[in-house]
Amino acid sequence: MSKLIFRTNIININSWNIIHLPKAISNKLSSRGMLIIKARINNCIFEVELEPDGSGSHWFKVSDDFMDKIKANKNDEISIEFEETKWFKPQIPLDFIDSLEDENLLDAWDLLTTKAQWEWIRWIRFTKNEVTRQKRIKTACSMLQSGKKRPCCFDQTRCTQTHVCNSGVLLSK
Repeated sequence: MSKLIFRTNIININSWNIIHLPKAISNKLSSRGMLIIKARINNCIFEVELEPDGSGSHWFKVSDDFMDKIKANKNDEISIEFEETKWFKPQIPLDFIDSLEDENLLDAWDLLTTKAQWEWIRWIRFTKNEVTRQKRIKTACSMLQSGKKRPCCFDQTRCTQTHVCNSGVLLSK
């Protein structure tokens, strides 16, 4: 895939700095689901996961530290150049890794593809309800123990970061 270039404004949703890709740019990507990109903003190169927005496009979070590094503020217009790249290992949430350890499933976890690991984590985090989250962790451990590689019946095109989405759709600014 060739590099894609676009201009957009940094938006703020529930205190998160968000870069929301124009739908026309997302339409050029290989998937409506999550992807990993290598990007450049103001000569700063980084890799980040593109989360689907639940409406056919993608977005990613920009930390306050990174905002300082690229010398940008909320609502600033920026130019972004990026291309899809290989998957990097996800950060495993502590409650999930504790359960994987308790169930002696770390070896099974390590045998999964990186993309499959991301799918499990996205499925687990796709709830605001702590009881549901713990049930999903328990179910994930059970499914991994039985040899399942991925969560079933999970819509990969939905936004799973519940801090900035509702029902799988990115909130408006």
